[in-house]
Amino acid sequence: MPTSRPRLHLCLTALLLLGSVASCGGEPTGESRNRLQDSLVAERRRWRAQNIKTYTYQLQVHCTCATPGDPVLVAVRNDTVASITRVADGLQLAAAQYPMIRSVEGLFDLIQQAIDDKAATIFARFDPAMHYPTEIQIDWKTNETDDEVSYVAGSLEATP
Repeated sequence: MPTSRPRLHLCLTALLLLGSVASCGGEPTGESRNRLQDSLVAERRRWRAQNIKTYTYQLQVHCTCATPGDPVLVAVRNDTVASITRVADGLQLAAAQYPMIRSVEGLFDLIQQAIDDKAATIFARFDPAMHYPTEIQIDWKTNETDDEVSYVAGSLEATP
């Protein structure tokens, strides 16, 4: 008979230049966690190899936490969020008020935290050319309300 322990679903879709590779598991296994970890490490290595430290990108975060709600343009300088601008009206937002707005390294860290904390569900998709996370969905615990978070990122441009 199955235990009452919540099922752990790990799912990572890494979009590569040659197509889609999926790693989805039902019951928690060391193998599915290892595949997820290996994919994350590989994508992060490819991202870092580009040595992009200063850039802008669009981000939208959905959660029951302090977020602007609407898509924002995130300016990152030396791997630190320097400014946040709401896309709809150009309003500058205070970065300190929105800790959920992260640099690309911060997005990788979030995925790693979800793996380390054995989140119930993890889904991540990466840009096939630049290798940064473009979509992240995490449900930290099965059967808990309002612990889910999702990120959609895109339009990353390196800046001088």
